[in-house]
Amino acid sequence: MISRTVLTVLVLALLLPLAGCGESEKIDRYEETPAVAAPPAAEQAMPSGHPPLSGNYAWQAPEGWESQPPSSMRMASYLVPHGSEKGDLSVVRLSGTAGGPLNNLNRWRGQLGMDPVAEGSPESVGRQVETPAGTFTWWKLANGEPVNQGMLVGMLFAGDHSMFVKLTGSPELVSAVESQFTGYLESFSRPEGS
Repeated sequence: MISRTVLTVLVLALLLPLAGCGESEKIDRYEETPAVAAPPAAEQAMPSGHPPLSGNYAWQAPEGWESQPPSSMRMASYLVPHGSEKGDLSVVRLSGTAGGPLNNLNRWRGQLGMDPVAEGSPESVGRQVETPAGTFTWWKLANGEPVNQGMLVGMLFAGDHSMFVKLTGSPELVSAVESQFTGYLESFSRPEGS
């Protein structure tokens, strides 16, 4: 038979975690963007032109990039061809600064098996591209053998949210499409009043 004291302790132990679940508790999450209908199947495999405005942004994809249906996390997705390879490009919008430049840079470096860098180090300083939507800071990352992966990543901080453009592929693909990537960043704009 369980004593009354032990039973009270067990009940409190079970109820205590529920006490912190009030509505006033702040939960960080990705900002939801308005749903964008997927283009008809015939348009999905065609090179993209101006997509419809998505989350108050517009852009122009380079010729040959293949638009893919957006997802719950991605405002836009493209397959970026180079030879027989196709890189994966995503456009994501997150709340606030989403951890800031250095944290995101080191997270991406970690995905490529690269060591983190310190604030102010030459590797931490990105290049900048001025766009009608604001200033993108971008980096080219590559790690050869054994990983053989590369990235072009751009970040734009716009007050209450951040835009991330990330292209992944082999180091060769990343080098070959670098000017297309920066041209894509330069095309970002926002309609007046947004």
